[in-house]
Amino acid sequence: MSGVPFGKVEYWDERFTRNESPFDWLLPPQALDRPILEAMGTLPTHPQIHHIGCGTSSVSLHLRKLVENPQQIHNTDFSKVAVEIGEKWERQVFNEAEGSKSGNGTTPKPINTSLSGSLADGTAPEAQRRQDDGVPHEQPPRRMCWSALDLLSLDQILLLPRRYDITIDKSTSDSISCAEDPTIVLPYPLRATDSKRAYPPLPPHFRSKVHPLHLLAVHLAYLTSPGGRWIALSYSGSRFPYWPPYPSSVDEGLLQQEIVDGGFVHPGRLWRLESQEMLQAPQSETDGDHVVHRPEIVNYLYVMTRTNVAIERT
Repeated sequence: MSGVPFGKVEYWDERFTRNESPFDWLLPPQALDRPILEAMGTLPTHPQIHHIGCGTSSVSLHLRKLVENPQQIHNTDFSKVAVEIGEKWERQVFNEAEGSKSGNGTTPKPINTSLSGSLADGTAPEAQRRQDDGVPHEQPPRRMCWSALDLLSLDQILLLPRRYDITIDKSTSDSISCAEDPTIVLPYPLRATDSKRAYPPLPPHFRSKVHPLHLLAVHLAYLTSPGGRWIALSYSGSRFPYWPPYPSSVDEGLLQQEIVDGGFVHPGRLWRLESQEMLQAPQSETDGDHVVHRPEIVNYLYVMTRTNVAIERT
């Protein structure tokens, strides 16, 4: 486990408050274009995209180039500060472009960054966009959706009102893997609907710890339509402990059988690993007139597909 407090929202709030500059982990956003476009080619028209851990990455604005409607994209982050920065950047960048076309660079109504308003987009229903005399109002520019979200909080996950087709994860799982193991109640309230298992009797509100990536996988599965994709870029070649060869210890991510027996669905039933690909990072940089050679750095691109095992709240 890292000594950096990646599991503390205060760490991220302070980091993004101190430095609002764009920052991309590992590789530039274009590194994810191919798997995203491949996924879009196999999914329904206008797929809903969930960009988790958006931070101050340029991925959010880059994603707008890949969709017809910005409202297909929902950017979420643990830190409300990061969400507010990203939402501000979107207004600035696209108001300038749209203002140059229409002569009107007016800032639209800001997106509500609270979870309960996560799908607010600053627009009104058609009936409300008309004056009493029936003349349509000019519609404000469409924007992506933005909200602060703790992906390990079941209460917050259950507030999200829609299902996603694609989840974009650019080193977010890396950060979450460094968090403390969360405590869950067993049997866990999200259950596989095809399970006929009678769980062993447990004391009321029996609690156990689970590796954060297992909880993340179950929560994302609840939010993802069958056949949906989870596209993750990681610095680790063994990031996801859901498929064999399993980790050798709980500290490394092994899911204990007694937790599964107690009513926690195994993420390996919810996600299927389609591919794992090594991506080489740039190996040299220019330092004045000299080329500085760096050690080879390899990142890993994972593509996972949501299975047909349904889970629901009990």
